[in-house]
Amino acid sequence: MNSLLELIRKLLKTFTVAIVIAATVGLGVGIFFVYRIVSDLPEVSRLKDFQHPVATQVFSSDGRLIGEFTTQRRYKVAYGEIPDHVKNAFVAAEDSNFYKHGGIDMAGIARAIFSNILRGRYAQGGSTITQQVARSILLASREKKLTRKFREIILALRMEDELSKEEI
Repeated sequence: MNSLLELIRKLLKTFTVAIVIAATVGLGVGIFFVYRIVSDLPEVSRLKDFQHPVATQVFSSDGRLIGEFTTQRRYKVAYGEIPDHVKNAFVAAEDSNFYKHGGIDMAGIARAIFSNILRGRYAQGGSTITQQVARSILLASREKKLTRKFREIILALRMEDELSKEEI
């Protein structure tokens, strides 16, 4: 009986040491993974000075617009000039909780994960408007990888700290 108890104690001690080692290695790998994702992220402050490419406009000698050269026809509009119904339509279509969350929508991410598991592929992304801005302007990447999603989340949280909803 004593030898059986001693054997159980030794097994529990070995098992505990193995769990501690595995947890330490897992934590180290996790820290390295996060460091690799965060180490080369662009600065959110770049967004304050960001300018979309605009059309090159050609004017006649009397000041009339006679032509434009561009691959995308974009014109800068001040936030205050955008009608409320356009803002509301954009938020309703892209991220109905935009004014309620701090950059990420956990319910949206959970819904997307569930949908992707059911479909067996990346069908939904669950990105907020803030994450979409981070991806399109700061990351300039459309690749469907978890590392990109983690980078987006980190940038979105940073953006919400530094920028107002209107700036985003």
